[in-house]
Amino acid sequence: MKQAVFHASRAKFHFIYVTTCLVNDRYYIGMHSTDDLDDGYIGSGKRLWYSINKHGLEQHKLEILEFLPSREQLKIREAEHINEERIKLDPYCMNLALGGGQCALLSQTPIARLSRKEGLKKFWSSEQAEATKNKISEASKTRWKNNQYKLKISTKISSSRQSRTEEEKEKYSLLSRRLWAKGTDLHSAQVKRVRESWKDPICREARSLGIRKAYEASDDIKKKQSAASKKNWLSDEYRSQVIKAHTGLNYKKQGKFNICEWCITSFYVCKSKQDQRFCCITCANKKRYAK
Repeated sequence: MKQAVFHASRAKFHFIYVTTCLVNDRYYIGMHSTDDLDDGYIGSGKRLWYSINKHGLEQHKLEILEFLPSREQLKIREAEHINEERIKLDPYCMNLALGGGQCALLSQTPIARLSRKEGLKKFWSSEQAEATKNKISEASKTRWKNNQYKLKISTKISSSRQSRTEEEKEKYSLLSRRLWAKGTDLHSAQVKRVRESWKDPICREARSLGIRKAYEASDDIKKKQSAASKKNWLSDEYRSQVIKAHTGLNYKKQGKFNICEWCITSFYVCKSKQDQRFCCITCANKKRYAK
C-alpha cells in the first residue's frame, strides 16, 4: 500500500519550539508542523546537529513555546523569534538563518552570497572537481542499481503526484510547460541529449525493450494512456497541433497544391514531384487497379 506524502500546511499541529543543549545551555529555535506531537522531532539546524553528534541526543531537550493555527502564521511568528539581532549578538543561539522559512544562504548578505557563488564556480572548473564529479557519478550509479532504492524513489514520486490537489496539479503543469516550452534552453538541451543517446545501439535496444516489456506487463499503462489521449483530444489546441504535425505543415511550405485531372480536386505535391504528379492518390490508385 502506497503512503501519502506529508504536507506541512495540512498538518494538525503547528508550533514554535526551542531545543536546548543541557551541557552548555546553547539553544536552537525553530518551527514544526506535524500530526503527531510525539514524532521524535528534535530540530534540523546545522549547528544543532553538530551539538547532537558531539554531546549526544540525550543531552538535548525540546520544549514547545507556543502553538499557531496555520503554517503561514507559524512562519511569521518564527521570523519574530529569530531575528538578525539574536543571531549576531547572542553567543548561545545556534540558529544560522533568519526565521520564516529562510535558508542560511538566503539570509546572508549579497556580498557573502556572491563570494560563495564565485568560490563554487572556481572549484567546479578546477582539476580537483573532476575527481569529485566522478565520485558523485559512481555513487549515483551504485544507488540506482539497488532495486529497493528505485522502488523507494518511484513510490515517493508517485505518492507525491497523487496527493496533489487539482489546483496544485494545474500549477505544476503550467510551470512545467513554461520551463520545457519549445525553444527554451532546457528543451533544446534535452532534445540534443535524446538524439545523441539514440545513436548508441545499446541505449536504443534498452529503450525499445523497456517499452515492449511495459506494454506486455500491464494493462493499466494502456488504460492510462488511452484516458490521457482522450482527454487531450478534447482540447481544440491539441487537435490542431496534431493535425498540423501529421499533415506536415512545415514541409508543405516547400511544395504546392495541384488540381487533379480526374476528379478536379486539389491535392498537395512536394517540391521534388511538382512536375510529375497530376492526379490525387485516390484517382492514382483507381487508375492503377484499372490496369
